[in-house]
Amino acid sequence: MAFESFRRFDPERPNYRYFPNRTRAQTAWLSWGVFALGGLVGLLYLKFTESRQEDLARQYTELSQQGGVTQTAVNQIQNQNNYFQGVLQNARRRDLGLPTPRASLRIEDEE
Repeated sequence: MAFESFRRFDPERPNYRYFPNRTRAQTAWLSWGVFALGGLVGLLYLKFTESRQEDLARQYTELSQQGGVTQTAVNQIQNQNNYFQGVLQNARRRDLGLPTPRASLRIEDEE
């Protein structure tokens, strides 16, 4: 009774959890295939990151020669300046007692 599961054990077709009913040869092929696929994905990722690293190195080299400010940083500074100008303009209008300007509306009539 204790050895019942051992007697039912088939060494050619072990009881696998995933893809049951496969042989040991099929398991070996599956293992090598997954290993090769993982290696291929790793190689492609390595090539992609190397080319990306070269592009970034070139970009930062050009940036260091131009003074060290990126276009993104320039845009962020300009947006911040525009926001502060709007805040100051609203404060001046409030201090002078002027009404807040109305938003422009577009009225479309259905015909």
